[in-house]
Amino acid sequence: MSHLKSFGFNQKNFNGTRPVTNAAINLGTTRGKGSSTRMFNYCTQHSEAPSLCINSFISATPATPAVNDILFNISTFSNLFNYDDSGTPKKLPSKYINGLISAVNRWNQFIKFNQDTINLIRTISINTQYKNWNGIELKNVTYIDNPSLGASVITTLVAYTTLNVSFTLQINNNTMSTTADSTISDIFTHELGHVLGFSRWPSHVDGKPDGANVLQLVTNVKFHFDPLCTIDPPYKNMNKGYNNYWGTIDYLNRKVEAQTTPIINNSDGTHFGGYFISKEPPPDPTSDKGGKYLKRGIGNDVMVPQFSQYNKYYISQVSLGYLLDLFTNWKGRNYFNYTVKNANSEANPAVPGSFNLPQSDGWGANAYIWFNKFKQNKSINLNSNDTKEKGVEEVQTITFNCSCDCSPIIIPLEL
Repeated sequence: MSHLKSFGFNQKNFNGTRPVTNAAINLGTTRGKGSSTRMFNYCTQHSEAPSLCINSFISATPATPAVNDILFNISTFSNLFNYDDSGTPKKLPSKYINGLISAVNRWNQFIKFNQDTINLIRTISINTQYKNWNGIELKNVTYIDNPSLGASVITTLVAYTTLNVSFTLQINNNTMSTTADSTISDIFTHELGHVLGFSRWPSHVDGKPDGANVLQLVTNVKFHFDPLCTIDPPYKNMNKGYNNYWGTIDYLNRKVEAQTTPIINNSDGTHFGGYFISKEPPPDPTSDKGGKYLKRGIGNDVMVPQFSQYNKYYISQVSLGYLLDLFTNWKGRNYFNYTVKNANSEANPAVPGSFNLPQSDGWGANAYIWFNKFKQNKSINLNSNDTKEKGVEEVQTITFNCSCDCSPIIIPLEL
């Protein structure tokens, strides 16, 4: 089944701007307005991804995020890593640093860590390096030689909680070194989505290995005669976002305010995936629909398992809602990882044309939510277990395995 992923998001779709975090413009000996004008003119005239071109002139500078606006600690992206196993730690190539910063900026537009959760991370971790924790840190980068793997991440958690403090990035440089900067940006946006929470993390009461599980994985909603069933606990924000995009419709293509979560691929809780049709027939025996209800798949959210070249992929209210529903239960209180920074998304259903409303020509046209109505073309696979949709011509295919099969690194609690 072919899903979509944008190679080079056009920032004009995001009101024309994207924050560039703390950085310094490096233009050699040129200075003043003229130099910046030349930089912007060059990038807008010669690059299909102007923002990434501009980033090539920009070097991230170590800076501490504002205490009330923390997501990733971008200063750690410029640390020295022995990523090529040469024995000499060095900075990452600029194309990888720029891709990471671009990805962070996209997520950082909409969510940030709750201050109480930040304080909890600083308090309960046994590792003293997190006492002044200021956002998710890049702890290590390694180059790997695996033809089926492009990039992946492994997240470090505090005990059996959702408190994600750092991550390791693995890159197949043989593949990624020749990959377009715009594609790298999109792939890293997807991978950082796993770091933020699209994963199979254990979340137990008080972070104890034998504590009760307080956060059920979101998996495929099974075939039910009543598709309005619920899971416990419900992912309320994610479900609200899904309903905002007409995620569940009845046989007459009417919006249904369903309480079930949207479909998650392969029952692993890590990717958005396909659709399903309820078993019971529609009330009208003359209907050509295969069931009474349709729960639509998500075509081009950034957390789908397969990317397609020339399509655009968006951080939607569904993916943001999922992250906003993550929490850690500690000493009788729920600490939600994130809070809303900007109530919008990259695919805001309030904007006319931002997603395709249900059509009236059968389930086929309605099976997937397509933000801005983009269609599949060349595919990049982010899950090796996915099978491609028959009949879709793929001129070029690069396969990337995500880190969704990797267990997190667990650091112990403060004693």
